[in-house]
Amino acid sequence: MDSELTGILKQIKLKTGIDVDAYAETMKFSATTREEPDWVLPSERDFTEVYSDIKNDKTFFYFRFRNANLIGSISGSGETEKNYAYLIMSLLEGSSSGDDNLSHGEQLKGILLGDYTKQQIQKFIRKYSVPTVKCYTLVVSVLEGSAEKAFEFMTRYLSNEFDALVITDDMACTFLKFMVGETEADPETLAKTIADEMTAAGLKIRIGVSGTVNGLMEANNAFVQSTTALRLAAVYSSKQTVDTYKDYILVKMLEDIPKFKLSEYLSVLQKEGAKAVFNDADMLLTAEAFLNNDLNVSLTSRELYMHRNTLIYRIDKIKRETGLNIQKFSDAVTFKLISILNKLLV
Repeated sequence: MDSELTGILKQIKLKTGIDVDAYAETMKFSATTREEPDWVLPSERDFTEVYSDIKNDKTFFYFRFRNANLIGSISGSGETEKNYAYLIMSLLEGSSSGDDNLSHGEQLKGILLGDYTKQQIQKFIRKYSVPTVKCYTLVVSVLEGSAEKAFEFMTRYLSNEFDALVITDDMACTFLKFMVGETEADPETLAKTIADEMTAAGLKIRIGVSGTVNGLMEANNAFVQSTTALRLAAVYSSKQTVDTYKDYILVKMLEDIPKFKLSEYLSVLQKEGAKAVFNDADMLLTAEAFLNNDLNVSLTSRELYMHRNTLIYRIDKIKRETGLNIQKFSDAVTFKLISILNKLLV
């Protein structure tokens, strides 16, 4: 058992008179105030702070210790025990001085990466007087160069005292934007402005854009959205510099469905013998460009430097082999869906 954590729990027992058991799931850290530990797994794991487990007659709570997520528990599962659990969480938070030794940026990085509990985020909000306003994240992935250079460039876009920049890994920095005024730019507009100016300055980057969330408590959700947009953009060979999470909502929804169900859907949608088209890189490139250009033949032929007749020939070939006329909106949507399913099932 961890002697430091055991000492902290014993101090809490002196204040409250309550026995506490605590452990990390990996058992890297474990401690108890009892003579014999009573480490029990909660019946339900999907809780954020405190869980009254009637089945085990225990109240469980989450807290952090030395940057590890731990589960604490006390005996009883009523409202009184629930209130005591919140009190113990608060005492544990106060006993850990680790966060106080971290800079504002280091703490914010922990919040974005999902390493902080709700209690810790609330403490940060109080300490820095962070307003409860909508915010979003732009994750700038540096393809050539360094995250430090992108970080330095993006400081010019900090428009209020709460906006923040954090280097979240060796090749990426994250811009956390708070919408404190009516004139603040929406996520996609700001991302495109930044991308254009960084590209003009010779930086090769891609930007993943989240949707807006309701405040710092949900900043990790925004960060996950931004990084998911970048990940899926790479999988689907996006040619854009700016990729938004909303553009990949359909893909993300399908990704969350079990593969056996996706296979079932694909077998219904995809005509037998049509797989060759979806395995043909040139045909897929042509179709994707046609869909991205709103089914406009002239725009697509110019973008691909392809003769109009060649493009029409390929569209006709897709129709013959898949049974889908992608010049029709409904068939174009089906083609896109089949293309996504094929990639998810690789």
